Amino acid sequence: MNKQDELGLIDRIQAPTPKLFKSIRNVAIVASAVALALVQSKQQGVELPSVVDFLASKIVVVSGAIAGLIAQLTVDYSKLQEK
Repeated sequence: MNKQDELGLIDRIQAPTPKLFKSIRNVAIVASAVALALVQSKQQGVELPSVVDFLASKIVVVSGAIAGLIAQLTVDYSKLQEK
């Protein structure tokens, strides 16, 4: 049986993440935070260009959350076996 089949969701979240995917996760978190800040500034009355508003409110938030989740669920099996 494959090791991937043995890990549950909680085990994957707690397992070590490869370096590349840590970077992807961190970039996704920052992109989502910037997008949320732009959305909040619009709600405070700051006028944003329509393209920035669309990207901040839809694409960046959703794609950042998905990329962060996928990056966190990857597992570095060599480090996992060392534990």
